[in-house]
Amino acid sequence: MPVDARVAGRTLSPAGLYAVLLGTTLAAWAVLFVRMRGMDAGPGTDLGTLGWYVGVWVTMTAAMMLPSATPMLLVYAKVASGSSRRPAASTAVFLFGYVVSWTAYGLVAYGLYRLVRAHDPSFVGWSRGGHILLEAAPELGRARGFAIFGTPPLAFPPAMGQAFLPHPALALGFQAELTREEACAYVAAFFKAGYADIPTFFLEDALRTDGRSRAPVGAHIAPGGYRDEVKVVAELRVPLAVLHGADEQLVNGGYFASVPMPTLWRGVVQTIAGAGHAPQWERAADFDALIEAFARDGETRP
Repeated sequence: MPVDARVAGRTLSPAGLYAVLLGTTLAAWAVLFVRMRGMDAGPGTDLGTLGWYVGVWVTMTAAMMLPSATPMLLVYAKVASGSSRRPAASTAVFLFGYVVSWTAYGLVAYGLYRLVRAHDPSFVGWSRGGHILLEAAPELGRARGFAIFGTPPLAFPPAMGQAFLPHPALALGFQAELTREEACAYVAAFFKAGYADIPTFFLEDALRTDGRSRAPVGAHIAPGGYRDEVKVVAELRVPLAVLHGADEQLVNGGYFASVPMPTLWRGVVQTIAGAGHAPQWERAADFDALIEAFARDGETRP
C-alpha cells in the first residue's frame, strides 16, 4: 500500500502525505518504464495475461491517478484528523479504496476485452462495401480475416481500365441521378448476362438511393482520397478471401493476378461458376459454402 501500516495511529502532516504520494508515484513510473519499454501501442495491442495486466494496471493507476487525487486525499486527511482516532489509518483505507475502485474498473475492461477477443470477427465486403472494408482493414487489428467480392483492390493512380471491364453501366455508379431505364441497366449489370430472375428490390433500392452517395465517389479518386488498397492487401497479416463470379460484367477477373496478395485464402481467387457481380444471390449455395469455410478456417487460427 502507498501508506505504510506502521504510520497507523499517528496523524499524517500534509508534508508527510505529500512525501508518501510523491514517492509512490515516482516508484510507479519507474516500474512502468521498465515493464512497458518497447510495448506495441498500436490498435489491437494484446493486453497480456491477467496477472501481468493487473500488475501494470495498478502500477499505472498509481503513477497517473495519485497526483490528480492528491488534493482530495489532503482534504480527507484533514477531515479525518479532526474526526477519527486513527486518521492515518483512515486515510490509508480511503486511498486503498480509491485504488481498488480503479482496479475493479480495469478488471471489467479486461473481461470485456477477452470476451470480444474470443469472438474476433471476420469481415465481408461486397463491391463498394469491399472497398470500404479495405479502407478500414488497417484499423481492424483483431480481425480474423477479410473476404471481398466484386472488389478489385485499387492503387493510386487506379488502374480502372485493367480492374474493370468496359461496361457502359459502370459509369452509372458515379452518377447522381438515374432514370428508371438507367437504373434497370445498372442493376442488370450486377448479374450475369441474360439472368432473368433479378429481384425487384435491387431496382427499388437503386432508385431509392440518394444520388449524393454516388456522385462524390469519383471525386474521392484523387491523392489523399483513399488508401492504396493494393498496399493494404499486400501488408495484411490475416487471410484474405477473394470471391469472383465467373460471368462478371463489371470486374475483370484477370486483374487479380497482378495484385500481390500474400495471405490470399487457399492461394487462389475463388471463382464461382454461373455468377456475375452478385454471387450471393445468383449462386447462393456456392457462395454461402465458401464464406462458411472461410469463417471456419478463421476460427482455427490462434
